[in-house]
Amino acid sequence: MKNYRVHPVHYPFRITAFHSAYDFSWDDTFRFLGESHDFWEFVCVLDGEVEVVEDEKVYSLYGGDMICHGPNEFHRICSAGGSHPHVLVLTFNHEGELPPRLWEDVFFLSPEEKTEYYEIFKRVYAAFHGVNTDPYAEAEAAYALAAFLVRLAAHKPASRPPLRASRSAEMYQELIETMKAGVAENYSLNDLAKRHAISVSAVKKLFRDYAGIGAMSYYAMLRGQEALRLLTNGKSIEETAEMLNFSSVNYFSLCFKKQFGAPPARYLRERKK
Repeated sequence: MKNYRVHPVHYPFRITAFHSAYDFSWDDTFRFLGESHDFWEFVCVLDGEVEVVEDEKVYSLYGGDMICHGPNEFHRICSAGGSHPHVLVLTFNHEGELPPRLWEDVFFLSPEEKTEYYEIFKRVYAAFHGVNTDPYAEAEAAYALAAFLVRLAAHKPASRPPLRASRSAEMYQELIETMKAGVAENYSLNDLAKRHAISVSAVKKLFRDYAGIGAMSYYAMLRGQEALRLLTNGKSIEETAEMLNFSSVNYFSLCFKKQFGAPPARYLRERKK
């Protein structure tokens, strides 16, 4: 009998669960307040125009544009340009590592790619919403999506739309960069306003317009994400609270629970299960 050489197949990532699959048609007044979550989200604009805020970046996306929000990345979306956009939103968990370009770039899909992605999305939608209960069809949809994303990241040039050039968008970006650089400084609203030589009301308006949440809520979210990073990397609860300049360990635990739904110790235990 002939001896056949075995070559194991390596899967860099595998889609393990879908959290949502939405096919939206919005009017020209739609505005979604921002959020962040610990799973991936892909947004594909089929028609119309939307404004997308991704952390400190502000984009205008049009029909054919596709953007990825990575875990714990703040994002917001609203209708723009007086259009009635048609948007697909898909969220999922995975094992392994997705191609970094999916997180770093915005892609413009050709008409053929847009059609292909829409067909994959409809299969995921049918499985997620119980329209198709065939487990093989569900698995096929997950594998088809994974293959599409690999091809997108490996072979397609990025088409990153320019940031909005308005001064307000630039100031919003500068404020978030200050927050990120000073995530351990425990800034107040007055501190941020003074550092950028603008009024407190101007800071509030920028975050209301671009983030849909208050400046201090956004800063607290960044501090919570940094706390989670420190804890995951082995820092104790006490060390983390001190490094981020919380007034006490108890206050740190309360803030952490407000953001993540459980105190630090319990959250980390449940995450390991």
